[in-house]
Amino acid sequence: MDLWRFPMFFWNTDAFESFFAPMRARNALLDALFYDEGALTAEELHELYAHPHREGSILVVSPKNSKNVKRIRPYKTVLEFMQAEGEYVTAIVVPGVGSSAVGAAALARNVANRYQIEVVGIVTGYGMGDLLTEVLGGWAFYGYKDWAHYEFGKFFEQMHKNLSDPDILKSIVSNKEYKIPKIDLPMQQDAETLLEILAQQPQKLKLLLGHSKGSLLIDFVLEKIALEQKKYSYCEDLTVVTLGTVVDLPEKFKKKFQFIGSLDWFGGMNSRLSIPRIYVPGVWHHLNTKLDFHMSVEKVLEEIVI
Repeated sequence: MDLWRFPMFFWNTDAFESFFAPMRARNALLDALFYDEGALTAEELHELYAHPHREGSILVVSPKNSKNVKRIRPYKTVLEFMQAEGEYVTAIVVPGVGSSAVGAAALARNVANRYQIEVVGIVTGYGMGDLLTEVLGGWAFYGYKDWAHYEFGKFFEQMHKNLSDPDILKSIVSNKEYKIPKIDLPMQQDAETLLEILAQQPQKLKLLLGHSKGSLLIDFVLEKIALEQKKYSYCEDLTVVTLGTVVDLPEKFKKKFQFIGSLDWFGGMNSRLSIPRIYVPGVWHHLNTKLDFHMSVEKVLEEIVI
């Protein structure tokens, strides 16, 4: 087999799932700690654990008391989701980067229960883009360094291409001015999913909520939108909420609420110090209501009307 074909071969075989099995088990334990698994039924948890969902996939979650036959509905692509029920999306949530589908579903269920709406949860774990940070145990490490890593990586990749191009080399040797093409930063599948959904501008979308490193991902995507789209219909009406991490959201987005626990040194490590925030007394970083010092998503959102 040609070496260049190996990554795609690996991605599309059972070897991929086997390789990530230990990481999946570790992240499932972390989700049980950080997210409110009690908001999900035993049947829902069994289904989520039995059928792993890769990074960037979508879960549409109904409130716990919903009459829908299937209260968690998975979609592998944005196109599949938009065609099925994209026009009904009211809220999108993004858990911490590396979380399993359980974390995404639990966070989405908390929001769904609060507002009695259908909520989209974006899975942020198990993609090839997470491989390095997962292997390094990058739960705490993966803060602002994630996008800086992409920026520098893409920069050097582009430089390598430039220096491999005979025409560019010729211009450099002849001392002619050469303008390096604009670098387009690569994104992980979870960021691409969020960007693709927001690009469709679903008419009913009112809320975008992130927890932990998911807040950083939201900030990255909104910054990209703010830079590339001069007019964007959501800037005035979209409510953006971050939990456990304070980020520098674009000024174009007016309705911003950032919550962090008064005991949350963990989220504080990846937060911008100068940005206004709402401190939740006696609270750490996790959202699991069965553990002490948790942040209750539903309680935090009590005063926020969408």
